[in-house]
Amino acid sequence: MKTRIIILSLIIFASASNIQILNAQILVALEHGNNERAVSKIIDGFTLSRHIMNGTPVSLNYRVGIRMLNLFASTLVIALSTGAFDSNDLTQLVTVLDGYLQSAGLIDDHQHPLEITVSDADSAGAVWNYLMAVEDRSKGVHNRKYIQRLLQSAIDFMSPPPVAHP
Repeated sequence: MKTRIIILSLIIFASASNIQILNAQILVALEHGNNERAVSKIIDGFTLSRHIMNGTPVSLNYRVGIRMLNLFASTLVIALSTGAFDSNDLTQLVTVLDGYLQSAGLIDDHQHPLEITVSDADSAGAVWNYLMAVEDRSKGVHNRKYIQRLLQSAIDFMSPPPVAHP
């Protein structure tokens, strides 16, 4: 019986250490703007918490699992409060590109591409980049910088050339 209690204590101590390391990794990822890694680690934390809650002995593991869930939930609140997942910048880029694509007759007012033949691959690429951002629905959590670059590239291509003044 003593051996089992010692082993359980070591498992709980190791789990607590892993939890603190995982939580630190989440905060570091957020600090460096690596939102995708932070989200992945938060999901890992919730999964680990649930796994511990369902272990034996039930009452002890359940309490440890609940504390872990609370820790990762508070870390998620910190992540959300920092604006790390703010999608306003992507929304603005999508809105600008939406206007250009509608003006060019490439999409309708419901964000659907029109069945037309485009004159060049860049126009088709602009529509593709637009749809990639609109249909992703992650609000910028996944591949945020990549999506920003795609949208900006499409905007740069679709924007009218500057008017030359005599």
